[in-house]
This record gives sequence, C-alpha cells and structure tokens, in this order.
Amino acid sequence: MVWLFLIGAAMFVWGGLLAVQPSKTQKRIAVLRESAMHEGLHIKLPVSLKFPEGAQKSDSPYYCLTLSDRKLGNRYRHVLRREDGRLPEDLSDPMDISFCEALNKLGDEYKAVYLGAGLLGISWNEAAQEQVPEKLLQALRELKMKIQS
Repeated sequence: MVWLFLIGAAMFVWGGLLAVQPSKTQKRIAVLRESAMHEGLHIKLPVSLKFPEGAQKSDSPYYCLTLSDRKLGNRYRHVLRREDGRLPEDLSDPMDISFCEALNKLGDEYKAVYLGAGLLGISWNEAAQEQVPEKLLQALRELKMKIQS
C-alpha cells in the first residue's frame, strides 16, 4: 500500500514538471527573438509601446530599432495594414508614404510600421520562422536612414 502511495506521489510530481515545460512553438519563438536581439533589435509587444488613446495596434509583436536622433523621440507615426490586407491610400505625410512602401515591399505577413518613443519598429507574424528575415532587417535599416536624414 505504501508503494502505491509513493508511485502516485512520484507521478504527481512528474506530471507537474511536464506541465511547466515550454511547448515547441514557445521554444521556437524564444530562439527567433533571441536571434533578433543578437541583430540589435528590441522585441516589443503592442501593450508595451506608447500609442495615443484609441489608436489601433497590430496583434503581432513589433521588432524595433532604437533611433539615435532625439528629435524623433517625441514623434509618433503608425501605419497599420487593414484586416483585408490593404494599406491606407489617402496619405499625405511623406513618412507615412515611406512606411506604406516598405510594407508593400515586405509582403502581407508584415502588419504595421511604428515610430514613437525613440523606436522604429515593424510588426510581423512570427509563424513558422526560425530566424529574423533579412528583408525585415534591411527594411528597418532603410527606414531608419530615411527618417534620420
């Protein structure tokens, strides 16, 4: 009878340990985000970025570069792809137009471009990716050069 109790207790402990193990998806995303940090990017969830009251946000995380130009620290810009995949068309600000061009070049899995709080970021769907796409890094660098010039 004592053996049954000991086996039951061991199974209970073992089950608890297995329950806290990260899933394959969580492990993949951790590796992906770690590779992004090695590239000099900051990963920001939409709730951790500063948006004006009532502004729409992407559901996906934003992969961001820090801007060295302090004049841009207080500037806010955000271009978000609509749910049907289209981008806003009635834009007059040259920065917003540059953001839309970058999103068009990148493709539909890239949802938004954010500028605010000294960060420039692109939101994208991390599904089925092992490393940060080179085209994302290139687009961020190009946008950073455009807005800081």
